[in-house]
Amino acid sequence: MVMLDVIIVAEANIINVPQEHKSIQAALKVAKVGDTILVAPGIYRGELSLKDGAILQGIGEKPTLKLAVKAINVKGAVITNFAMKGGTNNDHFGIFCRNAKVTIKDVTIWGFHHGISARSLKLL
Repeated sequence: MVMLDVIIVAEANIINVPQEHKSIQAALKVAKVGDTILVAPGIYRGELSLKDGAILQGIGEKPTLKLAVKAINVKGAVITNFAMKGGTNNDHFGIFCRNAKVTIKDVTIWGFHHGISARSLKLL
């Protein structure tokens, strides 16, 4: 009897915003574990929901997010090289995490009541 170990290697993809997807959330929707979403400089609005294993990375001059980022029941997500700006009375959280393992690196957050709200979170 011969036993073989089979290793399946998933290829990670690079997804470019706004070249391939007009919004960051549209790119997150199609991203798979290990994919990197590269976000060009600019101002982005709307709410984002991070996804397991997705890497969200601003390129060049920090893109500005005028929105909330949610990480709920997410593992292995990364957000790096962004500026986040609140500015209305409704801007309570810049990054809202619940039961999440998220890496947040080189992110400047201002203008929110709470920059990061975290419960059951592991920040790396």
